[in-house]
Amino acid sequence: MGEITGYVCSCCGEGHEGLPMAIAFNGPEPELVASAEADGLAIEQSSEWYVIGDTGFIRAILPVPVIDDPADVAQRFCWGVWVMVSGQDFRRIVGDTWETRIPEDEPMIPGYLGNAIPGYPNTLFMDVDVDARSATQRASIYVADKSHPLAVEQRQGITRARVQEIDESVRHRGRDA
Repeated sequence: MGEITGYVCSCCGEGHEGLPMAIAFNGPEPELVASAEADGLAIEQSSEWYVIGDTGFIRAILPVPVIDDPADVAQRFCWGVWVMVSGQDFRRIVGDTWETRIPEDEPMIPGYLGNAIPGYPNTLFMDVDVDARSATQRASIYVADKSHPLAVEQRQGITRARVQEIDESVRHRGRDA
């Protein structure tokens, strides 16, 4: 298959360089932040976490395998998302275990997706399982509703053509991610 160096966009007809294997949101859904600001809630943030009022969000990835890459190149497409976790889990992840992460023998943490991912039925506040057990990698999340189209793609994988379709929809959406 080889590396894709660019493609002609079906939306605008322009040539775009490369095929991104990750698309990230800058923070939780902008409407959540704006609503919190309007309500006078305290907002704190870093590059890895957000606190809106009493609600904690951590940065995570939602990995999706790319199934038509050469066999010797294991690729995945990643959505860089924000996930809301309980106050207790947030304090544990960000405070107690930030450097060491949660022990591998503990179960994943329940959470809620903090972003509306374009091209899918509603994903905002969708149930996810958070794997924050690696001390060397950002937390990964897995869609809990196995029938949701995003969960199906996460489980079965997507093609490079689908990655291009995602890139086109995000590129022409007119906002972050």
